[in-house]
Amino acid sequence: MVKQVNLSDVIGSVTADTFLGLDGCADLAELTAPVVVLGVPCATPYLSAGAYCATAPGSIREASWLAAANVPKFDFDLGGELFPDTSMVAVDCGDLAFSEADSAANRASIAATIRAITEKGAVPVIIGGDDSVPIPVIEALGPNRQVSILQLDA
Repeated sequence: MVKQVNLSDVIGSVTADTFLGLDGCADLAELTAPVVVLGVPCATPYLSAGAYCATAPGSIREASWLAAANVPKFDFDLGGELFPDTSMVAVDCGDLAFSEADSAANRASIAATIRAITEKGAVPVIIGGDDSVPIPVIEALGPNRQVSILQLDA
């Protein structure tokens, strides 16, 4: 008989309200971190399914809690601490509000928030959302910016 091992017993886990247990930043005017994690639940809800991805940012954050216990630990791939320079720590700015009835307002809000983040010199990392979320993000970044996109989809 094989003993069932709980992974959190082996590597640890935490419960947090933010992605990877990072500090939160509720006001972009106060932003000083170079990286911002931002939950974007929805841009353009499907007529047939509504905002089916609205809970995605919270689910992604919850899934990150197992790894959150290991953020301050040694990174064997890089041969040092995971965040050796505390000025390189990201913050989680929570989720954007959205309306199932006003897709244009959702896209405008996403674009305005991305512009506010980049005007502070920070890099936005977007979690959650339906397939239409990247469009206003990319538009807000503008045509002359180098962009890296990693989209994970079911």
